[in-house]
Amino acid sequence: KNRWIHMQRDINLVLSFDEASKNIVVMNYGLLSIPETDYYGDGKKINAVSREHYFRFYMTEKLLVAAGLMDKAYGLRTADHTAYSRGAIGIGQNNQVHGLLFHWIEENWDTSFHLFAGNLIEPQDIRKSGGAIQLEYSLSEKDRIGSSVLVEKNKQIESKRFAIHNRWGFPTSSGSSLLFEIGLKQDQAAGSNATLGTYSLIQSVINLVRGYNLLTAIERSQSESKFSSPELQRWTFGVLMFPFQRTEVRLTAVQYKNFSPETVSEDRWQHQGQIHVSW
Repeated sequence: KNRWIHMQRDINLVLSFDEASKNIVVMNYGLLSIPETDYYGDGKKINAVSREHYFRFYMTEKLLVAAGLMDKAYGLRTADHTAYSRGAIGIGQNNQVHGLLFHWIEENWDTSFHLFAGNLIEPQDIRKSGGAIQLEYSLSEKDRIGSSVLVEKNKQIESKRFAIHNRWGFPTSSGSSLLFEIGLKQDQAAGSNATLGTYSLIQSVINLVRGYNLLTAIERSQSESKFSSPELQRWTFGVLMFPFQRTEVRLTAVQYKNFSPETVSEDRWQHQGQIHVSW
């Protein structure tokens, strides 16, 4: 079976109010590939959606504040929103929230406190409110380790997330890097016992020549941390290219594996492409 999916077609606008871009407004307008009914859970049919609209400013020299609709301050937030470290844990393409973000910046470390009320466009009974904390510390010029915690809930379910992540630039290769994130995910539906699962991601970018890079990633996810629980695995291989100024192109092939102690499903493949243009 073959399917063609328009995953995301967005226009983003950033307005700066000073030369140093310390005070900015970020806006997003995204077209849905197929008009969708009940996108926000309110029974209405829509053709477009905003995934970001917020105001960011420096309250002091070290304190940055953002208010509005934005991604949750958690984990690595890579460009692939289908990754197990994003969509599978509620940090995906359509999981933005309205809230306040406080970002304290020091020379070797920084931390973010994000308080949110969920997406206010959604009905109150399904939107998830909560908070997140992210901390990162620079071990060296090209090595940055951190951790994240997120708690959110509505009337139906409570979700908790914890992750350790690292960003490492190769010391002998300009432009090459290695990212990893390992985490725990706990979900508890109303009237049910909590389930504790795990996920992990390791991603490398190897610079071949200027503007052309080899991109690989290995991921795994398990909804429950026990031997009998099915395990999901993904392997991504492709290229990250900058063929022209202000133009980024990603072309990847993704292999999916799904298996348990009793059964192994046939492998599934995706071919993904992304184009980012800025001016």
